Amino acid sequence: MNIGTQAYEIAEKYGRSVTEYLSCVETLSKSGYQNAASLAELVFALQSAGNLTSDLSQQYVIATANAYSLDSNIQALNQSLDGANNISNLNAVSLSDLAEGMSIIASQAASAGIQIDEVTAALGTMTSTTQLSGTEAAAAFRSILNSLDTLSTDGQNPMEQLQAMSKLTPQSSNRSNLYNSLSTDDERAALNALLNNWSLYEKMIQDYSNASGSITTDAIQNTNTWESAISRLSTSFTKLIDSFTNQDVIIDATNALTHLLDLIAKTGPVGAIGFTGLSVGITAFMKNLDYPVRLYGYGA
Repeated sequence: MNIGTQAYEIAEKYGRSVTEYLSCVETLSKSGYQNAASLAELVFALQSAGNLTSDLSQQYVIATANAYSLDSNIQALNQSLDGANNISNLNAVSLSDLAEGMSIIASQAASAGIQIDEVTAALGTMTSTTQLSGTEAAAAFRSILNSLDTLSTDGQNPMEQLQAMSKLTPQSSNRSNLYNSLSTDDERAALNALLNNWSLYEKMIQDYSNASGSITTDAIQNTNTWESAISRLSTSFTKLIDSFTNQDVIIDATNALTHLLDLIAKTGPVGAIGFTGLSVGITAFMKNLDYPVRLYGYGA
């Protein structure tokens, strides 16, 4: 499938504009990603599922891909987003908090030997049981990891150390030493949240592993909005215009559609059924056209 055809299909699927998709592809391509088109679709899915900004979605996808060397493994990267989305769906966790947190901590966590599901569940536990944002939880987690690295002498990875501490009383030397090594209230609150709610952390690990296709399912469901419907209609109209090579035809088609919409407006409220019928009719007509994409220099 060429990039032009893919651009229209992805834009319609997620209720976004062709321009948004191609802009994302262009940004990722300039950053050196060979599979920018596939990564851009994951960005769109994440953005729609969690109602995130385009920038935050890109930061999350790029940070995770870079930290865990998944830029060439789209399936594994997609599974990581499924897991995060499922944690958000089944717990009092915001997907935007997970995205903010992973964008900050993913690289350090990966270097420390922490798996994607573990760091995602840790962030989820911290944010769901405190008032910390994803950014604050990630900053606190970073300090916890730094302190563990300084205090540790047994060769365990950070999550193994934290699991052992979760079974100890707050007054135990190992746990109190870590607690006292932290310098802010946020850091200490994050540590207590994780250690005191270890069963919740383990539940989120399980929620992560049980996810399958949740990010795409939720993304498509969330496109059933007025704004997304307008974006899809705009995409279909762009597709129609892009199929014409004669400027007079473009002008005539635009004027005809404007006249049609003016007539509809004068008849009073159309209603959801009427609007749906109109959209389906226009879209069905446009889908029968053979179209190239000329935006951003992409051709058929």
